[in-house]
Amino acid sequence: MAMPVAKFTDLNAMWVDIDGARVFDFLAVALGLLPFVSTALYKVMSCFPTLGWASPAKRPGNGRTFFPLHFCFAPCYLYLIYAGWVLEDVHKVMYALASFMPIWWVNCLGGKDLWIEEPLGLPAREIAFTPTWIVSHGVFFLQWALDPSDYINRLVFIFYMCPQLVYLNYYFRNACCKDWGTQLPILFSYVMHAHMTVLELYKFWTDIQNVGIIEITNAVVKDCPLHFTTPQFIVFITILVLLYLSPNAQCRWSLYSLCGPLNWLGLL
Repeated sequence: MAMPVAKFTDLNAMWVDIDGARVFDFLAVALGLLPFVSTALYKVMSCFPTLGWASPAKRPGNGRTFFPLHFCFAPCYLYLIYAGWVLEDVHKVMYALASFMPIWWVNCLGGKDLWIEEPLGLPAREIAFTPTWIVSHGVFFLQWALDPSDYINRLVFIFYMCPQLVYLNYYFRNACCKDWGTQLPILFSYVMHAHMTVLELYKFWTDIQNVGIIEITNAVVKDCPLHFTTPQFIVFITILVLLYLSPNAQCRWSLYSLCGPLNWLGLL
């Protein structure tokens, strides 16, 4: 509320508020939003009686749907490379956009959940944790792409997002449809992940050599002070105990999903 926002481009400070932050590129933003606008228009057109067969809910749960939903980000991908972005930062933007797409396609447009519900049969729309986690995943990569040298983002990737993506890529490759339209984007995700991981580990090593682990630790602690109040800590320990004692996977999943709403309410 205290930020001086006089024009639309000033909102860039909401993502990155440091000297040398990336400038606001209207064309990049337009190309990033284009797939979401296009699919929304597709949804509107399918409301006409003669085009009801084209409804997102009636799209096949295979590569004929999976591939276009990912390939539509190609113009943004190619433009960012043309605009001079380094490839690992372009990959971060693509991970962000590809994370937003499932929520948009399933929860906003009513399409089939090709990522969870279609392969596993789980009612993804009824699991609050699923969209919360995917959106946070997308926001992290987008914010990191805009501020690629941030130590906290790099540490979050190395210790959390990187191993998580190893599991996610493995899950998608084995659980999702096995046709090429589905598997090609997943294999490309393997390439993006490998390239990004190697370079970020190298950059982190050079940071340690040039800056020192003490200075990096001080910067991380200064910018990200972790704090638990006593009631929050009690809630956290209670959830851990209940997870350990839960009688089945459904209870464990429900407790795990509960962490998101508890965090929103400030109770965790």
